[in-house]
Amino acid sequence: MNTPDMLDRPMFQSLDTDMEIPGGPPTSPLAWIAFLVGLFSLLASFSWILMPLVILGLALGAVSVWKLSRDSGVKGLGLAQCGLALSVIGGVWSITATQGRNAYFYELAGQNAKTFLSLLSEGKKYEALELRNPENERQITGTNLAQYYEGLDGEARAHAFSLLDTATARRIVAAGSDAQWVVSRNVAVRRAENKVFVTLEMTNSVDDDFRPFQLELQRSTGIMNSDHSDSIALWHILTLNDTE
Repeated sequence: MNTPDMLDRPMFQSLDTDMEIPGGPPTSPLAWIAFLVGLFSLLASFSWILMPLVILGLALGAVSVWKLSRDSGVKGLGLAQCGLALSVIGGVWSITATQGRNAYFYELAGQNAKTFLSLLSEGKKYEALELRNPENERQITGTNLAQYYEGLDGEARAHAFSLLDTATARRIVAAGSDAQWVVSRNVAVRRAENKVFVTLEMTNSVDDDFRPFQLELQRSTGIMNSDHSDSIALWHILTLNDTE
């Protein structure tokens, strides 16, 4: 623009011409909610308890994307799509993390199960009975376990020997010291507060005719009198049953 043109222009112009303020439809609150829920759903990878948040994020994201794609009167489609994508990522992370944790629990439970079954099939029933108790409740090293368990009476004795007074336990004992105990199937992992319950299907790999059975173990944390009790995991045997 040359100098004469500038001089011909008025000093003040209407806001409706050169200084127009861009405007448009408002952003949908539903889009913001879908985005925020999707963002928080990323935390589900740290705890399975937050998995419902992922489901909520997926539902909100899908509904808001569907609604906003058909309504030009409001903005926020991109925001809703981003929230939906975050919920999908959170769900994938959560499932992957859960599978990893379950694999870890199955591995440790399998190790404890094999130790228990080996003791039982080798005739070391009192040592096997010790594994029914959490590690912090077991007898100290050097205790005469036979004398301790045979000295129990009443409900304490009934509870201690209840696991051995089953057909499954007798089959395990009859397998003898040559038995090779293996996990034939990972059945289930359940969680409740600071406890994890792991169910395994076990069998004797050197006996093709041996019928598999299920063994349930419990993993507990936060029960030791220690500043680091939450990081100390204690395992013990819960139940022993034949498969149906």
